[in-house]
Amino acid sequence: CPKQREKKSYSNLELTLTDEKAVPVSYDSTPGNWIVGANGEFRGFIDFENMLWGINYDSLGILIERYFLDNPNYAKHFFAGYGYNPITDDYNKLKLALIKAGFASLMNGLKTNNRRWETLGRRMLEAICFKKL
Repeated sequence: CPKQREKKSYSNLELTLTDEKAVPVSYDSTPGNWIVGANGEFRGFIDFENMLWGINYDSLGILIERYFLDNPNYAKHFFAGYGYNPITDDYNKLKLALIKAGFASLMNGLKTNNRRWETLGRRMLEAICFKKL
């Protein structure tokens, strides 16, 4: 956030994760990888090559990056069904997950010359810096 750096200190960013335990998360938790039952209930995931240890919020990063930035109503309805909205209820912990997701997409895009991933990562980091989220 170069423009904000002059005006604002980052010391107010308090990300304490001491109460979080590591859980398996997917960095590709998108609708195409969800298993849904006949009655619409969530049953599980497929596509495990992007599974790793993280915090609960890590799985939400890709959804926010790809779907919710341009469509706030998607986030509203998703979190209503999820039963909890970390954007409004626990933003500092979610912010850490979003920063990780943004940098991961940006760096992957730069490394592989994938303009889409690079753009997704930049947009996520800008959304965090300029509080568009």
